[in-house]
Amino acid sequence: MTGGFAAEHGFGPFEGAEGSPASVGRIPSPTPFPVGDVNAYLLLPPARDGSLTLIDTGVRSQGAFAALSHAFKEYGRDLEAIDRILVTHAHPDHFGQAARLVEASGAQVYASAIEGERMETGFSLRSFFRERAGELFTQLGVPE
Repeated sequence: MTGGFAAEHGFGPFEGAEGSPASVGRIPSPTPFPVGDVNAYLLLPPARDGSLTLIDTGVRSQGAFAALSHAFKEYGRDLEAIDRILVTHAHPDHFGQAARLVEASGAQVYASAIEGERMETGFSLRSFFRERAGELFTQLGVPE
């Protein structure tokens, strides 16, 4: 990896466990949310032709896709070479670009069963809390 974008944004590979030549690249990705940038991580195998694993994808936006594309170029890799995508949880800033990346690369997407279901059903944290709050208010006798 070279300087430029990577150095400007404070990310880069670091050594894996002792004795392991593999590294992990942090890729910051912009979001429209108050949390600001989120991180995706690229597992870089020791061999340039080894399989690539991306952990999280960022939001589904052109800006986030551009950041991811640029970072892959900085690491000397192609988005089309992604073999697997690991999704940590079903928030849109962590899996928003998964479908686009699968289309480009043919990668397999991995997530826990509950997070996979949430991704498929369009789970909304806001709706979840609204429903739970309604149930709680009803249980406590709060009038509608």
